[in-house]
Amino acid sequence: MALTTLAAVKEYLNITEAAYDDVLTTLVTEVSALIELLCDRKFDETTYRRWLNGAGIQYQLLPEYPIIRLDMAAIGRKDAATVSFDMANTTHASVQVDDTNTTLRSITAGAVTVTQLAHADYATLTLLEAAVELVAGWSMTVQSGYTQYPTADMAPSGGQNAYGGSAYLYVPYNVCDDAQIYRANAGMIYRPNGWPSGVNNIFVTWLAGYDTIPSALSLIAKQAIGDVWRRSTRDGGLQSERLGDYSWTAAVFGPNTDALARLTRELSPYIRMGY
Repeated sequence: MALTTLAAVKEYLNITEAAYDDVLTTLVTEVSALIELLCDRKFDETTYRRWLNGAGIQYQLLPEYPIIRLDMAAIGRKDAATVSFDMANTTHASVQVDDTNTTLRSITAGAVTVTQLAHADYATLTLLEAAVELVAGWSMTVQSGYTQYPTADMAPSGGQNAYGGSAYLYVPYNVCDDAQIYRANAGMIYRPNGWPSGVNNIFVTWLAGYDTIPSALSLIAKQAIGDVWRRSTRDGGLQSERLGDYSWTAAVFGPNTDALARLTRELSPYIRMGY
């Protein structure tokens, strides 16, 4: 998400002509991306569906914040479907699930075949089942009662064996009716009975981010864009100069430089420490 606008940057830099619009627009995009990278979070208002590692205490931190709305929290997983592969001369077949795709991989007669099925294209388990069945050698069975479960909610898994047996696709199991937002700005939710510790054992759907970017964050973005702009418009080969009592040395904007360190310090209110 762009943390400022072309118009705001031009006003900040006192630029009126349109000749630099393309360059400045690129800087808005790239500096915004850099800031999100440094803060390890997104700032635009978005709905997230994530499997998280249980904290083992009453409080659970969500990776994107501030929390606007908590839609659902669930503990544990339930096998909702099975996938298998059957073809002569096969040595291996596996199923992998990530946030956006279900990937089928097989090795038959030495040939590797990979089929990636996007969850955006097959939004429910029954639609995914139909797509899997169209791939040679593959079959999928969805358990009764789970046909309309969203594929976006499936638990991630890496390379489950599907040859000579079945790979399982899992969905959230025990919905927590007692889950609640505890500290919205810190991205923290609370459950009286606690969140059991584990790996990818907590599923949460929530709305987080900013409808309007905070003015302080927008100013930091404009200052960073201004730093890059001013360095780009001077003689790139000129690193320092002296004239009488006046002298200056060019700053370099890159990893481990003062400029990047300064930007990180300015972003400290938006960076979570010790997640």
